[in-house]
Amino acid sequence: MNQGLVALLGASVAVVGTLGTGGLTYIATRRQAGDQGEMEHRKQLREERRDSYRKFLEAAEPLDRAIFALVEQARIQLEFDSQFARDVVQDAMEGLESASHALYRERVSVALAGPDAVGSLAHELWDCAAVLQTSLSFYLAGGLMTAGEFEAAVDGIEVAKTAFVEGARKVLEAAP
Repeated sequence: MNQGLVALLGASVAVVGTLGTGGLTYIATRRQAGDQGEMEHRKQLREERRDSYRKFLEAAEPLDRAIFALVEQARIQLEFDSQFARDVVQDAMEGLESASHALYRERVSVALAGPDAVGSLAHELWDCAAVLQTSLSFYLAGGLMTAGEFEAAVDGIEVAKTAFVEGARKVLEAAP
């Protein structure tokens, strides 16, 4: 009876050991697959964010060109109340309107790609562009705008753009 009990216990230990090893292997495999899936998801999200941020910055390029044209003319013509200045602003308005619309459209993609902080920075840049566009439209309609107000609006856009680039860079440089 002793030998039979020993054989039964030995077989039981072997079965329990095999089941335990199989269970642990199953758990480890599932965990590894989950980790790999999470890494793939993070990598895909990072690529989507990069593309969204790039498209947003590309949408800002016409804004930069229009501002550059205005700034160059402002250096030549210091009086913002001249007809020459109004003509220059009128010429630049199409580019400003187009850029403002493109930024509005692309900021939604940035907001969807996230994170919220970068979406807010994109909204801030669009808002600064819209303020400049509105101010210049008011100016063209006969309103007043000083060179200082114009410079403050342009500076606001530059600050917002720099903040967006820095925020996007931080997100993209974070480990996937």
